Amino acid sequence: RNMKWLAYIIYGLWLLILISLLATTADYYFVPPLNVLAAKLKLSPAIAGITLLAVGNGAPDVFTAYAAIRHADDFPLQLSALLGASIFISTVVLGSVMLVAEVSSNTIRRVDMMRDIVVYMIVVVTVIGVSYDGKVRDFVECSRCCHHRCWFLFVCVLAVAML
Repeated sequence: RNMKWLAYIIYGLWLLILISLLATTADYYFVPPLNVLAAKLKLSPAIAGITLLAVGNGAPDVFTAYAAIRHADDFPLQLSALLGASIFISTVVLGSVMLVAEVSSNTIRRVDMMRDIVVYMIVVVTVIGVSYDGKVRDFVECSRCCHHRCWFLFVCVLAVAML
């Protein structure tokens, strides 16, 4: 019990090591292929981010969620894991990046930031609505598909307007 502070220090150091390893791995093995694919497909950074980066980053979560729900039938646990991961990324990771990077009004366009915030809020409200009764209705599926397509088109239009 007297050594509890030592455990916190060890866990903190271990967390820093793991985050460093994850960042290094992404920097060496995820970003270069993403840049090559984006260049070969002649994609702007915004389009590459919402397509290739989203698939590469989100695919493991989607397949894990599918397997967990299909085999363990534990929808509430998986839903909370996905929502918790997205909250962690949008608060801790984004906040850390903003603290470390030199962020100014010229770095991030207001329209891009507001677009992503609004999309995230719509997704969270949809998840809350689905989790209220535990069933995904047809209109929810159709609205999510339409919502994603509209968001994709909006990003494409903004990317073309920036050229």
